[in-house]
Amino acid sequence: MIVAPHSTDTKAFLTVVIPAWDLDGALHECLASVDLDPEPCRVIVVDNASVRPLRLDPCIQVVRAGRRGTLAAARNLGLEQVETELVCFLDGDDILIPPALESLVSTMSRDRRLVLAAGSSLLWDPEREVAARSFVPPRRAFAYSRHRRWLAARQTIDRVIPTHGAVVQRTDALRTVGGFPDTAYGENWLLGVSLALAGGISLSSRPMKFYRVGPSHNQLSRRRDQDFWQGLRVRREMRETLRRNAHSGKLLRLASYGIAPLHLYLAARARWSRPQAERILDAEGRVIRRTSYDTLAIVKQRTREMQPR
Repeated sequence: MIVAPHSTDTKAFLTVVIPAWDLDGALHECLASVDLDPEPCRVIVVDNASVRPLRLDPCIQVVRAGRRGTLAAARNLGLEQVETELVCFLDGDDILIPPALESLVSTMSRDRRLVLAAGSSLLWDPEREVAARSFVPPRRAFAYSRHRRWLAARQTIDRVIPTHGAVVQRTDALRTVGGFPDTAYGENWLLGVSLALAGGISLSSRPMKFYRVGPSHNQLSRRRDQDFWQGLRVRREMRETLRRNAHSGKLLRLASYGIAPLHLYLAARARWSRPQAERILDAEGRVIRRTSYDTLAIVKQRTREMQPR
């Protein structure tokens, strides 16, 4: 449930930050899904130098970037405006599955040691109307999510900690680690390592978000995942994070040297393979279930109701 930035009627412990540029219907559907969630929250939309002005409801705070920056820079610009204890970052084309925010805020409230609580996502192709469970977080991650050093080490090999989407983080912890690294690729990967070493992580297998995938869809989150040199650079920075962080421990710092050859292999494999989301949808995609179809229909109805007159 979206509340006005300075409203005194409803207490909000959560702010949702949404970077967006040149989005129309997808952004309004994202905002409608946030409004349908019973958790009261403030919403900050970061206009990342859109060509067309964003027309949004007055209860939504808009922060405008002077020039087009990276997705990480846009998120950090929104983070500067956050005044609540908890924060959630969405892409402008995400659709939450209510009550995702309420569930994640409840998890964070029960355990003050947690710095991040995340749900799972459904890969969704709107054109084909098929969906499949996302690869982040992977199924095997739930078993060791309470062992933060092992989780940090695993994050350097495979993306196991989502940092945006159906994810709620402690604002102070995120600021302490420096926010999102300002890089065009891998900022979520790098941030996951830092947060795993900073405190507890809670991962849920419950689907809480639709993640749009498809060749004709203009995903904000689509990056050059198959760029060999960028992939190698990000993996090197993750190893350096393990070595610098005081919470890593001697064993983890030593292990960071041994995984360099593995990182070389993983970067090369990613260069020549199809995007993982597309492979999973082709292999495991199923016609969306009735409950998911109903959720999307409700979101579309709320989208029409929220359209500026």
